[in-house]
Order: sequence, then C-alpha cells, then structure tokens
Amino acid sequence: MERDIAATLMEISLRIGEHYNEMWTTAQKIVDENERNRVRISIGDIMGLLYTGVMIPIIEEYPQLDPDR
Repeated sequence: MERDIAATLMEISLRIGEHYNEMWTTAQKIVDENERNRVRISIGDIMGLLYTGVMIPIIEEYPQLDPDR
C-alpha cells in the first residue's frame, strides 16, 4: 500500500476509534444487561475488525505510523 494512503487510513481509523469509544461509553448506560452486553459485543467486534484488518497491516508495513510509537 502506498504510504500516503496508509497514513490517511490510519488517521481516519483513529478518528473512528474515538467515535467507537463514545459508543462504548454510551452503551454502558443501557439498563437491560442482555441488551447492553449484545451492543457492547457488537461494538467490540467492529473495533477489533478495524484494528486487525486495517491498522495492524499498516503498522506492519509502516511501523512509523504506529500511534503507540
């Protein structure tokens, strides 16, 4: 993947992550435990796919784009 595209995808992924964190925090307020767990699992699955499918491959190819670096 071209570096400029990888950098843009990483930036977008980080912004998306902020929204998912907001979703997670909001989902914590769901009173019904079963519904809360279902929503949290779905959010976690999506976050995991973003990380493993987009972010990790970028980090492997361009370690300098690792946001934890």
